Amino acid sequence: MHLPDSFSNLTTLKVLYLGGCIKLDTSNLYILFDALSSLTQLDLDGCDKLYEIPHNISNLSLLESLSLRETKVKSIPETIRHLPRLRNLYLTSCTVLWSMPRIPPSLHCLTANNCKSLERVFTPTPELLQQHLASYEKEYYIGGTVFSFRNCPNLKKDSIDAIREYVKCCNEEKRSMRDARSVGNKRKRH
Repeated sequence: MHLPDSFSNLTTLKVLYLGGCIKLDTSNLYILFDALSSLTQLDLDGCDKLYEIPHNISNLSLLESLSLRETKVKSIPETIRHLPRLRNLYLTSCTVLWSMPRIPPSLHCLTANNCKSLERVFTPTPELLQQHLASYEKEYYIGGTVFSFRNCPNLKKDSIDAIREYVKCCNEEKRSMRDARSVGNKRKRH
């Protein structure tokens, strides 16, 4: 199934739900990504013929939530790291997903449960941690960082340990920042 050409006229569209479109494939998603630069949420859950995400996803600079649950996507393009507002990425039950590139620093929620083929994931770096915390401080995102990789039997233990440590550091630093803000607000009131 191809998306109608008229989709490219929806330049102010903020939310697009295409979940369950079992005939949707990648062939013209690139047109969609070029045209719909106002999207904040994109749901492609259950699109069985979706094997890849076009590299021009980076054109969706306002995108905050991307859901690819139960698709046949094999890898996520490197350009995803250029999505400055992406907070939520849902990949649960992408059973042929085998690699996960570096993520954008703005990402606070990543679920990749039941990704049975997942072998490679990004390596969290101190630079990514600092960028993530700067994003948190700038946006004042209330929630903690949650990354979940349950039931991913091919994912190496050292990758899982590195991600756990990254999430732990993120949440400890965020807690400290919230505490400092709270103390600062109390002082202003007195």
